[in-house]
Amino acid sequence: MDKLKQELRDYYINFRRETMEETLPEPDRQARTMILTGMDRFLKDNPEIHPSLLKARLHEMIAENFVPQIFPHSPFFYETGMRAAEFWGIPMQPFIQPASWMSSRFGNLAGEMPEAKFCSNISLHSHKPGLPPLWAGPLGF
Repeated sequence: MDKLKQELRDYYINFRRETMEETLPEPDRQARTMILTGMDRFLKDNPEIHPSLLKARLHEMIAENFVPQIFPHSPFFYETGMRAAEFWGIPMQPFIQPASWMSSRFGNLAGEMPEAKFCSNISLHSHKPGLPPLWAGPLGF
């Protein structure tokens, strides 16, 4: 277990939100750039696409481009390197994470969409029991 803990520390130190721009390994940086620019290009080519299909394309691009990190001392865990170590894709500074591309582009429009009535956290930061959060709901955020 100590070896796995050290592997995780060694990996995640490069993905700390505060230092990520300087410490992110170059292959991960290139993968992120390909995903973010690819998604911007895809949206430009498909401006009327439904958010669910856009989210599906985002997941395809992540799957096609991420740099897998296997931890030799854990047969059940891997990392994609698509977010900072401290969070799950919520758009936080200093820069956009691939997992937060949709909310970075459309978060301000979410409340205007008809599907929003089925989601609980239009602000992206609150959640009411019984309703899916906006980022996991039918809008695909």
